[in-house]
Amino acid sequence: MPQNQNVYLAALWTAGALISFMIMAVGGREAAAELNTFQILFFRSIVGFVIVSTLLSYFGWGQVRTTKLKLHIFRNLAHYVGQYGWFFGIAVIPLAEVFAIEFTTPIWIAVMAVMFLGEKR
Repeated sequence: MPQNQNVYLAALWTAGALISFMIMAVGGREAAAELNTFQILFFRSIVGFVIVSTLLSYFGWGQVRTTKLKLHIFRNLAHYVGQYGWFFGIAVIPLAEVFAIEFTTPIWIAVMAVMFLGEKR
């Protein structure tokens, strides 16, 4: 694939990800009027489980094999806490503020990479 096509493909995937995050935020905000955060996460997890199970049934369950189960469980717990905070935030603060905070993520990643992974400054 020529270099320009890679750039266009990357831009397409990025746009798709941003659109899906916006849809998730608006959907979460609307769902928060009727459901609590735990219920929203429950239904989101059910949908995700069905999608991932379908894909793994086709491509093979060996894709999710791990030799570091404790680390995997810790990562999933951290992800759950992050999701809970995100959906709770969507329900209680304006969406513009949620997205403004999200755009600081690359800064935090860079800072934490130096602190925890020993990256050079």
